[in-house]
Amino acid sequence: SFQKNAQANELLPLLKVNKQSSSQKQQWLQNLGTIFNFSLAENELQEERETSMFTVTNVTQPTAETNQHFRLELKSPTDNFQSGDLLALLPTGENEERQYSIGKIDVFTLSLSIRKHEFGICSTYLSQLKPNDQLQARIQSNSGFHPSPDVPLYLIANGTGVAPFIGMISENVNQQPIHLVWGMKSKEISALYTEEFESFRRTGKLSQTTFVYSKDPDFPKQYVQEIVSADREKIVEILQSNGQILICGSLAM
Repeated sequence: SFQKNAQANELLPLLKVNKQSSSQKQQWLQNLGTIFNFSLAENELQEERETSMFTVTNVTQPTAETNQHFRLELKSPTDNFQSGDLLALLPTGENEERQYSIGKIDVFTLSLSIRKHEFGICSTYLSQLKPNDQLQARIQSNSGFHPSPDVPLYLIANGTGVAPFIGMISENVNQQPIHLVWGMKSKEISALYTEEFESFRRTGKLSQTTFVYSKDPDFPKQYVQEIVSADREKIVEILQSNGQILICGSLAM
């Protein structure tokens, strides 16, 4: 690393930006400007946050059985987004946007999977929305999380990380092999998506699904990493076929 190079001088300490915090990034830019003797105008420091109105088309209710997991579907004013992009919302009175990974399930319809947190300002607000309500948000491109077209996929998710994969599978009209491994607390969470998964299997959009539950008394306690380890030969085969592995969920996973 540069720190071990005697000829390298550290000008700024390493900054790890928490959840894409714009204020932390702005502070880093200001510190960098001080060191190199340049300044940025206020409009250059602020991220572009041009928002649009999205209409709620469907929302489920979080429950203890689903570990407060719920689904939210929105009608977008534009079709210019892909599964894996982010929906960014700025809660009232807050400085930091909240970002949710998108599954594109129709030309203008996006699906979110959200867990309501006890003191979560944004997740609580979203859980209280009703059909035909509107919310102000923006779609943020996330091109690094767009799969290549028509290649085999091995998808790994836990909890609400399944949202973009629902969209990617839905768009698999050419029936490329797709394997999904999804870990969650209980079967009640996967039951929120029963209709979609039955359709995916019936239409050949989804080759194999492995659900694992960590806290369901009716199933053995398992985690996604155990399934991935057991699937290593299949993963190698997918990669040798120019396929891709995508992972979405908690950072710890």
